[in-house]
Amino acid sequence: MYPADSKVYTDYLVECWAAQGFLGDANDTCYQDVRDKGHEIVDDLVNVSLLEKGERKIYVRMQDCIKQLALHISSKSPDCHTYVLTSENSIQPNNSKAMKNSRWVLMVNSKLTDLPNGLGNVMLSTLLLQKNAELAVIQQTIFENMTNLVLLDLYGTRIEELPSSLSTLIALKGLCLNDCMLLTLLPSKIASLQCLQVLDIRGSGVPFIPIPIKSLANLKCLRISYVTRADQYGDHVILEFHKLEELIINVVSYQQWCKDAEHVMQQVASLKNLSTLRCSFPFASMLEEFLLISKSWQEIEGFLMFKEVTERERNVLPKLEKLILNNLPIFKSIHTKETLAWPSLELLEISDCLAMKSLPFGMDNAANLRSIKGQKEW
Repeated sequence: MYPADSKVYTDYLVECWAAQGFLGDANDTCYQDVRDKGHEIVDDLVNVSLLEKGERKIYVRMQDCIKQLALHISSKSPDCHTYVLTSENSIQPNNSKAMKNSRWVLMVNSKLTDLPNGLGNVMLSTLLLQKNAELAVIQQTIFENMTNLVLLDLYGTRIEELPSSLSTLIALKGLCLNDCMLLTLLPSKIASLQCLQVLDIRGSGVPFIPIPIKSLANLKCLRISYVTRADQYGDHVILEFHKLEELIINVVSYQQWCKDAEHVMQQVASLKNLSTLRCSFPFASMLEEFLLISKSWQEIEGFLMFKEVTERERNVLPKLEKLILNNLPIFKSIHTKETLAWPSLELLEISDCLAMKSLPFGMDNAANLRSIKGQKEW
């Protein structure tokens, strides 16, 4: 439960639900199907006014009166206790009984400088510590009793290393280390996190494809940054992710990426279960080659986020059902003419693509297109 009127990104909320098991067992289910179910629940909650959607519909919020009612109801059950620390009540709660008995602990943007000693307990399943810009050190033993923790978010903290007790988080499913800029290394003990499904290290100081993560056999979503030469690190580790469904590569060192992208994308093309890929293809020929050799592309029925799409074969996207174009301010066109075939395309979503003035879809090449969603400005 976030502080009153907090904006919570819908995708993040759904992933929190998935980690908690609220959306079913994601181990034996396509992760995208699990997320789709979560988004349907969000829409249902919005429709009955339990949640409010933001202007761009990418985040939701809960009115304070609804939040207080939810907290009151949850306080009646020992399995639903929640502890929320905000910047307004940011006194270190070292001896807080409420915190020790909580299943969910939220200390988001609460001006923490270190973690309270009484934080750890076996009941704890969710620990959200993001946006604590002064939190630089985590005690080495802090996680020893958190064997049931499934979600740990350290986004935007100043930690330089992860504690040795990380290896005790054997139930952990989601680990967010994005924008931990001073964190430069993932410990070898991360291999103990065999239940981990989502790992986000974008914007951290961790090198591209750190070798220690190669043992994470159940990883389904990997979000990383490309900041240096791939051949200095373990780009071959990609081959170990047999269950990977989502891969996001935020390119920081673009000139070097232009040299290394072909080799990296050859590794990515070997992934059989990949349904979501967000990265930069420096050259149209590289994208064309990837589409031809990708094992997952031959069966894909999900969606793809493009940075660049240009001329290629008419039937190269025969099973694409959903196309999302997001935050492409200078992107002008998908294709200059209506020559590409989109036989399975049903849904098109466009946001922040104000330079794009036309769409290459018509009855002849996209007969199954049923819905086009976009901003009013577009």
